[in-house]
Amino acid sequence: MLNMNLSNKEFNQKGYVTARICETLYLYPLE
Repeated sequence: MLNMNLSNKEFNQKGYVTARICETLYLYPLE
């Protein structure tokens, strides 16, 4: 489950970073 102690700002930042990492890995797969 999500850590409910995270503030909305922290959660949104982590979600954004995760999305960017996933996008990067998808667009530039590791050889």
